[in-house]
This record gives sequence, C-alpha cells and structure tokens, in this order.
Amino acid sequence: MPQKKWQSLLRRAFLLSTVLFVLSATLSVNYYGGCNPTSYDKLVENRDYIISKNQEQISQSLNAIVWSVALWSVIILVCLLAIQRGKTKSGTKPSL
Repeated sequence: MPQKKWQSLLRRAFLLSTVLFVLSATLSVNYYGGCNPTSYDKLVENRDYIISKNQEQISQSLNAIVWSVALWSVIILVCLLAIQRGKTKSGTKPSL
C-alpha cells in the first residue's frame, strides 16, 4: 500500500479509535448503583453523589485518552521501524 494511503488510513483510524475509547469510558460509569438500583428522584436529590459520578466520568475519559495516545505511540513506532527497515534493505539511507 502506498505511503499516502497509509497516512490517510492511520489519520482516520486515530481519530475514530480515540473518540470510541473516550465514549466507551464515559458510558461505562453507572449512575444507578449496579446491583442495588436507585430511583432517578433519589439520585437527583443527592448532589454530592452526582458530583462524584461526574468526576468519575471525567477521570475515566482522561484515562482513556492516555491509553489511546500510548497505544498509538506504539503503532507509530512500529510503522516507523518498518519503514526504516524497508529503506535499509533496499539500500537507501533512512531519513527520519
């Protein structure tokens, strides 16, 4: 696959995967108490509970961003190493 197509594919995949990581982490926070569900009215009354759950959502989202960047750093490193290896095998000097 030509390098231009790889760039386009990686750019789109990066954006999509990062958005999906963050969205899945945000939606993984449970407001209703898991096994002991609480009614919506009781949840709305307890402001401290809502604030703590919002903080948990923010924390999960930021954690997902960190993992996404770490994963993509590894993917880009592997791609750069593969390009460098291909250039050294073909006899041209690698330029980074």
